[in-house]
Amino acid sequence: MSFVDNFFRAGRINTLLGNPDEGKTNLAVYFGQNLIKYGYTILSNIAFFKPENIAKAKELGYLKNDINYEPKPEQFKYIPVASQLLLEACKGDKNVVIIDEAGVVISSSRAMSESVLQFKFLGFSIRKLGACPILIAQDKQSVVPSLRKTLVDYEVQVHRRSDDRRDITFLKSHKFFNQSTGDYEIKFKHHDDVVNVPPATIPFDSVHPGGFTWNINLAEFYNMISLSGYDSIEIKKHAPRLINNLVAERKIDEFMKRKKFMRTGSAADFLKVSTVTIRNWADEGKINCIKDVKGNRLFSRSEVTRLAIEKGLI
Repeated sequence: MSFVDNFFRAGRINTLLGNPDEGKTNLAVYFGQNLIKYGYTILSNIAFFKPENIAKAKELGYLKNDINYEPKPEQFKYIPVASQLLLEACKGDKNVVIIDEAGVVISSSRAMSESVLQFKFLGFSIRKLGACPILIAQDKQSVVPSLRKTLVDYEVQVHRRSDDRRDITFLKSHKFFNQSTGDYEIKFKHHDDVVNVPPATIPFDSVHPGGFTWNINLAEFYNMISLSGYDSIEIKKHAPRLINNLVAERKIDEFMKRKKFMRTGSAADFLKVSTVTIRNWADEGKINCIKDVKGNRLFSRSEVTRLAIEKGLI
């Protein structure tokens, strides 16, 4: 099996580690621009300079003067939104997902924080959809523990040389039984060295950090596809519908948080009445409400409070 087929195989999770300015993003882009030749599509939150801005970027020192940069191929897609990334990962059979600055987005020292849990399920979901995720971080401790300890297949370490080339070391995961603990553990053993990796020729933007927007409940999405009983083919078919539904729900939740709205059940509890009663009050005009895209009633907190005062509840 070739290196490309093995390292970037669908469902693998790989990490790309290195100190600041060692060339992690360069290596990821170098991988990507070569993978395109093998028929892969690259989905990433790495930003790129537009062709018309390359000259200015060179002038400002953001890009190297001695490299003839090529425009970003359409197969190398900039996607910083979680739901859109998953939707794109459903398409085709040869997708590699590169998440830059993973160590900034998450911190494994806060193992139960929302961002860590989201990132964990993002990795799970990408893998479940048959794509290959590559997580870029400064060190292995900033990779989500449950990914690092169980699912990472290759750990790539990057070191910059004095001539602006990169040395990269591949460490392959090996599972072994630890007799002292009575449990299986993962260790990364030396696999191969690849030296003299040249600078990428697609003009990535090292000034603009890789961002990421969580606009979907990734834990809920992963749980839905895990419990669905779908096989890999069916997941790709049904995932877009599940994702779009979750995005709509998330927008409603954000709207309610921002506008301080309550759902019917919460409003009924607050007013100490049944949900049937509060629906009747809404139909009779005794309390104002709006409806979301699914037709569910939403009551503003101020309106619920007004009615509670009128009824002597507060």
